[in-house]
Amino acid sequence: MVEQDIINYQIGITTLPAGGWPGNANWAMADKIGAILLPAIEQAAREQTGVMQGLGVQNWISIGTDMFSVMMIFTMPGVNVRNPSIRIYPAGLEARN
Repeated sequence: MVEQDIINYQIGITTLPAGGWPGNANWAMADKIGAILLPAIEQAAREQTGVMQGLGVQNWISIGTDMFSVMMIFTMPGVNVRNPSIRIYPAGLEARN
């Protein structure tokens, strides 16, 4: 069993290949599922943004570190910002192999 986490969307995919499948079949399955699932998730996210464009980031924690604070230290050193806000905007960029 292999679990693929899609951290950006807080979802996961679990594949459980059995039988005579090749050892890397789980990755191929995750790629196929992701190719269908991710565009649908991104479209749903665009539809749910409402009046404000983009997706609002409420919490940004990485390995136990509050990245909002880190962002403010590096982008605006010495400025006392009380409620920083981050929005993510879809750019429509796609990876090419």
